[in-house]
Amino acid sequence: MHNPGASALESATIASLIVDYARFQDLLALSASCKALNAPAEKVLYRAFSVSDPNKAYRICQTLSSNSHLAQHVRYFALLYRQSRNTSMSWAAPLPIQFWRAVHHALNSMTRLESLVMSDPSGLPRGDSYTWVLPAEADFRLRELRIQMPWDEDSAAFVARQRHLHSLQSTEISDAYVFPVANPLDRSEPLLPLLEILDAPFRVARQFLDSPLTHLQVFPDIVDSEDCDTLEFISHLWRVRKTLRSLCIHDMHEPRVVEVLRLAARNCPSILYIGILPLPPVSRTAIHASLFSFPKLAMLEIDLGAWNPAAQAPMQKALATELHTYCPALRVLIIWLNNHRFVWRLQYDTGTPQWVGRVESAGGGAGWRHVP
Repeated sequence: MHNPGASALESATIASLIVDYARFQDLLALSASCKALNAPAEKVLYRAFSVSDPNKAYRICQTLSSNSHLAQHVRYFALLYRQSRNTSMSWAAPLPIQFWRAVHHALNSMTRLESLVMSDPSGLPRGDSYTWVLPAEADFRLRELRIQMPWDEDSAAFVARQRHLHSLQSTEISDAYVFPVANPLDRSEPLLPLLEILDAPFRVARQFLDSPLTHLQVFPDIVDSEDCDTLEFISHLWRVRKTLRSLCIHDMHEPRVVEVLRLAARNCPSILYIGILPLPPVSRTAIHASLFSFPKLAMLEIDLGAWNPAAQAPMQKALATELHTYCPALRVLIIWLNNHRFVWRLQYDTGTPQWVGRVESAGGGAGWRHVP
């Protein structure tokens, strides 16, 4: 007997629509119960992986490396290896070499991968690193890459081949890595011609100042380094002054804030966001004068962790009003108070400008990455 329902499922379009409207947790059952729904369900099931458990990650990698048709569905892959909450170790225990080989083979199979996040907290800057798992001859073209592993010859070579990257994050530099002697700014063309978002240590970031960067977050290569590294880096930002809209600098020392602002204003005066400025509790006249040099500054991020007593909501609101006097375009003020993040927005709901603040997480809708 003719079954209209079964005939309808023979249409790839209808099968895909059923999968699109199904709950993700039901896709595995649909895939196993109906052959017509298997292919479209697999595309969704294998589209993205974010795993922190090494055992689960190992099994996933084995599956992908031995089933290339499944690996081709993967667009996003994140290996977020974290240490157990039951250990007091500052670094996670090293994973066996077999694990990293499985990751390497799986990555080689993901020919359509677009976003990759790789972390290995067991790889210290002075120790062994497993950056060789990043396949230098990979077929995929990444748009986003976050490597929470030491920057070394393997990771640098891998990044250099990903010329379609739009976003790049690097967290540290291997002590053994020697940067190229040639000045990266003297290249005939950018190493990454499409790179717009960069989050990296100073020396890594400087390699990509010939890219059309719009959003930039940088920090010292070494903790507690001198501010001369910060000033030296900012002196090169004229290279991206036509495109740069957001500049976030970490671990800035309070006595150098005015110098940083003056140098940034000279090299990239049109930015819409700057942070994170450790603001002093008194004597801010020089900072006010420097802020005048950023006519388009709409978002400012500051750190009040050194204030004693701590700045409560009324003081924060008064500070927002104060800074707005010298930054007429200011619409968002982000304040760090120890581990708390307060976001103040200038609102016009009542017709009169009013600063309204609330506590927000670091991944909220304000910050260096969220500048339009």
